[in-house]
Order: sequence, then structure tokens, then C-alpha cells
Amino acid sequence: MTWNLDRPVNDVNTIRTYAPGSPEREKLLDELARLRKGPIEIPLVIGGQEIRTGDLAEVRAPDDHGDLLARTSLAGEAELRRAVDDVLAGHAAWAAKDWYDRVAVFWRAAALLSGPRRTRHIAAIMLNHSKNPYEAEIDLAELVDFWTFNAYYARQIYEMQPFQYPGETNRFDWRPLEGFVLAIPPFNFYSIAGNLPTAPALVGNVALWKPARSVALSNYLIYQVLVEAGLPPSVIDFVPFPSKVASVVLDRPELEAAQQANDVMLAHRVLKAAFVTDVSPILAEARRRGGGAIDPIAVYRASKYRAHKAKERPAVAGLSSGIV
Repeated sequence: MTWNLDRPVNDVNTIRTYAPGSPEREKLLDELARLRKGPIEIPLVIGGQEIRTGDLAEVRAPDDHGDLLARTSLAGEAELRRAVDDVLAGHAAWAAKDWYDRVAVFWRAAALLSGPRRTRHIAAIMLNHSKNPYEAEIDLAELVDFWTFNAYYARQIYEMQPFQYPGETNRFDWRPLEGFVLAIPPFNFYSIAGNLPTAPALVGNVALWKPARSVALSNYLIYQVLVEAGLPPSVIDFVPFPSKVASVVLDRPELEAAQQANDVMLAHRVLKAAFVTDVSPILAEARRRGGGAIDPIAVYRASKYRAHKAKERPAVAGLSSGIV
């Protein structure tokens, strides 16, 4: 049984002003003070389990390096391999879920983020990304809109099905990717950090989330909202890691095969080679039998038609009326 998913309303239309003396301003000041009280210990999260390592990275406010906001554990090779194995093991069960059960998680996450968890996240964005309240509101609203509109458009994609004809049963099966997604969001946008791992997950993929270490606090708070919204273990694992162990996830035969299979330039070269060897001879023979030029392009160039017309209609800068 499916459920209706109405077109969302942009959360950016409801951003707070935090005017002096307003209740939301006082609540925000309390949250800022609470986050400044002491560094938060951020673990790895693999298969729903919190893992703390001896390799720690400090998370400081960009505009005040004396303000230590958090310490995040960093994954080593063993933890990273464990995370890869974990999400791959969880892939089949998550992909097999009905689309509406998957998108419901992110719909609930958007409701939490825009409502009861909003002020804490605004405070985290302000401190961890050095933004003012207005900028933080816009960043948070973008993530809310990512989650709600991604869910809304996912339904439209799944409902795109072929026509039926007598004696036929036609269906598109919208399958997720094979393997896992490695999401490496940039440091500067909170909303992108929450969208990169979740957009693939919404349509049945599993992901490793490697946050930028400098903003691991705000990213971890996003992850906590997803868990609160019902994200199952082994769908997105939260694994900050240093570049020195990146080969664990980058130097994999599955990734190399996928890159080769989806290389656009390689596809172009294959198609061009197929045209030269298979199509061109057939066209040349057809032209010969029809009394036409074997190579019409060579004939066109030899006629100097382009140069002749260029003299008649010279190109004019800024316009498209000439022969260029």
C-alpha cells in the first residue's frame, strides 16, 4: 500500500529572524552557550555501533580557534574495511524495501530538522561554519528542502512506467547502483553535507559518509537526526578518515570496473570506432550505387561553400546571423 506525497512547501519561506527579545533568539543563545561548554566526542558509526579510536581530530570554530567544539574519531584501515563490508551487507535489505518506506525516513528527518531540532542545528552551523543566524537558517532550510523534494521527486520517478499493449506487460524496475556510494561533502555547506549521502540512500543505495573534519560536529548532528527518524543501521555509515587510508575505499576492483563501464569518453570512442568500421562502408556503398559522392564532407569542403557564404554574410560580433 502506498501513501500520497504532496508537493512540499519550501522551508526557506519560514526562516526565523531571531529578532532582539524574541523567544527564538533566547533559545538560540541558550543552544550556543550549551555547545560552547565543552568538546563533544564524535564517534564513528558502523552498523549502528559507535566506535571510538585513538586517532582524534579537533573541531574548532573557524573564527575562533580557541573555541574547541568537538573531537572526532578517525577511522583507520581496519575500521574503513569494516564499514565497507557493513554497508555492502546491508545493501540487499535496504534496496528491497518499498520506495515509500525508504522516503518516509527522510520525510520524518525533514520534519525533525525543521521543527524540534532546528535551533540546536542553527547554533551548530553558526559555530562550526562561522555563519550568522540568517545564513545558518538558509543552509538548514536547503537541507530540509533537499529531503522533502528528493522524496517527492523520487515518487514521480518510480511512477514513470511504460505504456501497456495487448498481450504485453511492460515495467521499469528502478534499481539502485551496485556496491556503495562514497560521499565526501565539502566543508562549507551544511546542506550539501546532509544531501550527498542521503540522496543516493533514498533510492535504495548504501553509503559511507566521510565528513570534512573541520565541520564534523554539524555533520554528526545531521546523522543523529537521521537515526532518530528511523534510518536503519548499515545504510549510511559515518566514518571520518584521513587521506592516508583512502586507498581502502578508492583502490577497489569494483570501483575501477564501474569507472570503465561508465566512462563517457570510452563510450564515445567505442561508438566512433563502430561507425568507422561498420556504418561508414555501408553508407559509402549506398552513395556509390545512388550516384552520389562517396565522401560528402570532402566534397563540401572542396566546394569552399562556407568561405563563399562568409563573404556574402559576414559574421557580426554578438549576433548569430553570420557564417562562423
